[in-house]
Amino acid sequence: MRPRRGTGPGSRAAFRGRRAARSEARPALRSEAGTALRSEAGTALRSEAGAALRSGTGVRRCDSVAGVDAVDLVLRKYDGRPHRRVTGRLLGEDEFGTWIGTPRGTMVRYSYGLRRVSWTKSDSVRLVPRDAWWMAMFSAEPSRSEIYCDVITPARRTGPAEFTVVDLDLDVIRMRSGGRVVIDDEDEFAEHTIRFGYPDEVVAAATGAAAELHTALTGGAEPFAGCYREWLARVTGPAHRWPRLRKTVRGWP
Repeated sequence: MRPRRGTGPGSRAAFRGRRAARSEARPALRSEAGTALRSEAGTALRSEAGAALRSGTGVRRCDSVAGVDAVDLVLRKYDGRPHRRVTGRLLGEDEFGTWIGTPRGTMVRYSYGLRRVSWTKSDSVRLVPRDAWWMAMFSAEPSRSEIYCDVITPARRTGPAEFTVVDLDLDVIRMRSGGRVVIDDEDEFAEHTIRFGYPDEVVAAATGAAAELHTALTGGAEPFAGCYREWLARVTGPAHRWPRLRKTVRGWP
């Protein structure tokens, strides 16, 4: 017998039911994530993440990329799926890590959603620390965010001029107007903790890094206080970006 119209798995009623179920589940997921952030099991990992954040150093170190001009920054999700990729200009290294310039008009390639390509609207410089569970982007005006931090797994060198990280959903952002600091995408992190089966140590390290970043961005600790401005000053927008970027898009496999 055919199902009554409007009641099948693809119907609007079914879609609304699934959306309501997800909405009801989210408070519990957020509670579990918050419990992990406060748990004693994550104390040691949070301490290590905080030490790396404050010192800019760590046990492991990404190999130097001296002699390389362009460098790719590749983000994947925890199940290995590609997430996004950006190619920037290697500016140099200091005690905080590797600095990569992405001038206004830099192309960002996405592996999800309807928008697969976009071009940055502000000059930015990105910091990839050594053995830290985060990376940061410092942007000039007109960007509404002054500093945008992704919580990630520690960066790995996966090519002569390529860094690869696993995006762990959480973002810590300092807004330009008023200096407000927010932690974003906590719902997504809670959902992916269950969907991808994040191990307890990954949950503890990620939430610990987010908490440490919130404190550092609020309190103005380096590299978030002002040392990034020297690196940002070296980034200038390309004068003729369209022909170069169109050629790059046509060359995609």
